[in-house]
Amino acid sequence: MSIGTENQIEVCEEELINLQGTIFGIDEDSSRILAKHEASKDEIAFKANELKKYVS
Repeated sequence: MSIGTENQIEVCEEELINLQGTIFGIDEDSSRILAKHEASKDEIAFKANELKKYVS
């Protein structure tokens, strides 16, 4: 399953595991997400292997 912009994702590795958000942009090395968390309004960059598509 591929991940693209505007997809809902969940972080599956590292210290922000289980953080959910929306893909905002994709570069060669990383994907930028907008987190669904009241404390974070900034974009956060992750490597593709740290993310999984989230389907509710």
